[in-house]
Amino acid sequence: MVKAKTVVDVSNVFGPKVPATSVVNGLQTKLPGAKVVKSFNMVFAQNMETGHAANQQISLFMASDSEEAKKEVSQLGSDLGFDPIDIGPLDKATLLESLGSLIVQIGYTQGLGPNIGFKLVH
Repeated sequence: MVKAKTVVDVSNVFGPKVPATSVVNGLQTKLPGAKVVKSFNMVFAQNMETGHAANQQISLFMASDSEEAKKEVSQLGSDLGFDPIDIGPLDKATLLESLGSLIVQIGYTQGLGPNIGFKLVH
């Protein structure tokens, strides 16, 4: 038996025709055998290698219907230096897409630049 692949959706949608539902739901439909995880979309590329921004660990939020896939992404995030945070099933991915839009707004539109990140204090 072939093990189902884990697919990480890092995308964000910008523009006037932002879909009402999460983009990741369409991806899961197109890849029915895959274990899809929404994550990394709220992290600027400059911070992905270390999981840190401005010398502080940043949170890596994730959503998926697969507990196994979330464990895989959580381990990857930890290995990179992030603080992984499971926010629940895939239907919560729209929350992460909003975070992606928010960090772009803060970083580029508000002028703080890409050396920023979200950190959940817990």
